[in-house]
Amino acid sequence: MKVSARHYGFAARILSLLLFGSGFAACENPFQTRTPESPKRVQGNFTLPHSPGIVFANLRNAMAELNVVNYERCFADSTRSDRQFRFIPEATVANTNPGLFSRWSIKEERDYFARMRDPLPADSTFSLRLDSLQTVVTGDSATFFQRYELIVRHQRQTSGVPRKVSGEGRFWLSRDQFGDWSIYRWADFSSGSTFTWSTLKAAFAQ
Repeated sequence: MKVSARHYGFAARILSLLLFGSGFAACENPFQTRTPESPKRVQGNFTLPHSPGIVFANLRNAMAELNVVNYERCFADSTRSDRQFRFIPEATVANTNPGLFSRWSIKEERDYFARMRDPLPADSTFSLRLDSLQTVVTGDSATFFQRYELIVRHQRQTSGVPRKVSGEGRFWLSRDQFGDWSIYRWADFSSGSTFTWSTLKAAFAQ
């Protein structure tokens, strides 16, 4: 039986459609809605502060990782505690910046840290050293007196903002209703150095 060229062409088209269909079925449907990926969130190196000493480990880690969220978690949250965070600057800095620290709350603490962090190179870190001078823990409260040295490789040294500050800090901590410790009061003191931590806070306050 003779098969016309027309029949050959029709058969070829059918075969092509079948091959295309089988190949398409084997692949993922490009028009199908993809399952969204889980949102990525950098948790950082944060340990639940069930003892007061952990708070300072979290503080160092948050600064080294430039983690604003974890930095803020080191200070008293009024929604979890009856305490409100307050910072008392070093006397010389307070005198040269009248009114700046009068309402310094956890918001100002977080904002200064975020402003200091933002212009830093991606590979830059803070280096914080704390040496204990005195520690008193009584029930749900604690007081730490520590000598500190902080190095921040920011880009504003040409404006007279120091990259290295040192001094002494007195930290008051309390335990909230969930059993977590945090800093609710922080006083900064000079130990003979020209620049203290208060200097950086004043420089990056706004």
